[in-house]
Amino acid sequence: IMRAKLNAALLLGAGCAFEVLSTTAAFQSLASSSSLVSKRPISPPSIDPFARNQHGGLSQRLSFLESSIMKDEDRDEKTATNASSDRLESNSQEEATKEAEKPSAIDSFIDGLPFIYLFKAREKLPPMHVDDTNLLLYDVFLIVNLTLSISFWVTHRMEFGYLPFAFSEGCLLSIFWIVSGLYHGMFLYSAVDGHYGSADERGGPKAAATLALNTYVNAVNLRLLFALLVAVFEHRPVGISTGEQLLPLEIGFGLLLMSSWRALHSVITPRL
Repeated sequence: IMRAKLNAALLLGAGCAFEVLSTTAAFQSLASSSSLVSKRPISPPSIDPFARNQHGGLSQRLSFLESSIMKDEDRDEKTATNASSDRLESNSQEEATKEAEKPSAIDSFIDGLPFIYLFKAREKLPPMHVDDTNLLLYDVFLIVNLTLSISFWVTHRMEFGYLPFAFSEGCLLSIFWIVSGLYHGMFLYSAVDGHYGSADERGGPKAAATLALNTYVNAVNLRLLFALLVAVFEHRPVGISTGEQLLPLEIGFGLLLMSSWRALHSVITPRL
């Protein structure tokens, strides 16, 4: 029994010694590994090449977007600059065209001369046609009545013997009025608005009166040229004959009469 107890005690002591030795060896190995870790140099963290490529692609995309935005801004600025330059160029061309088309003072004076358009393009003249015959007849009546009134009430002072000469003078002036009226289109329906049309703001009584004024001025010019030719053929001065004595008053009162009459006719004429 004593031997058995002694053997058990020896086995227990050997087990404890083995455990102590194994624990000491484990602590020594742990200490050596920790010293190696402390002595090893710290290396920088490794970067994944795929991640590096991703970062590089993102920077490239950002730089591409920035460059594209800058290009768009430059393109917009260039477009605005080109548009402004084109606008300035077009305005300068329009001004140059207007200056070139603007007639000079000499051309304006020549255009105002009577019958000057006879020597120019025929397309500018209205058609030589009579639309309103009653208007033509009333114009003739007014002109003949004007010459008779001037002769009877002013020039020859109620002398009935001069009325045939006054009537002849009135008929002659009416012929020249008809010729000038055909040239200016005075007997067309569009004459009530001066050939501008009822929708045009330039038309109306004022335009009709101006057209009648120009027509009567040309009629008087024709009458004066006829009186000059007759005086040359008869070898006498102008204004001696009975009809020519009425010319000064015919010019003044005739301009007022025909302009007023055509303005009144424009006012009372209904537009379609």
